[in-house]
Amino acid sequence: MCAPKAKIAWHQTWAYQQDSTHSGFANYNNDQMTMYNNFLKATKQYVTNNNKIEGVIPCITSVQNARTSFMGDTLTRDGYHLNYNIGRYIAGLTWYAALTDAPIENIAFNPSVTQITADMMKAAKEAVTNAIKTPLAITKSTVT
Repeated sequence: MCAPKAKIAWHQTWAYQQDSTHSGFANYNNDQMTMYNNFLKATKQYVTNNNKIEGVIPCITSVQNARTSFMGDTLTRDGYHLNYNIGRYIAGLTWYAALTDAPIENIAFNPSVTQITADMMKAAKEAVTNAIKTPLAITKSTVT
């Protein structure tokens, strides 16, 4: 039994890095955009029409948006797990923004000041803000 006020949200995991060696990547022809589009298709087909699911946490689009910035396709540590610094920060910002509807522009917290530059923070916040606004489409970064 759930708590009476509990709500269910769907976490959209990210597509693998283009050079990932994960065996499951073969299911998507080892192609990041095929994986991304298949995940979005599944969300549209099974999640958006499910009245038990109250919201979507679009980490898939936040990460894909960030990949269009100067950071490129370098957000994982092994091709599929987000790296400990900026990759996980992007996912965390996405969860925060999706669950609270609060703006993230003024968040000053940096979990790794020696690893995450001001430009990386700017690109991450832009990627997340755009994913929250447009969760089912990639928005090209202006932080190039």
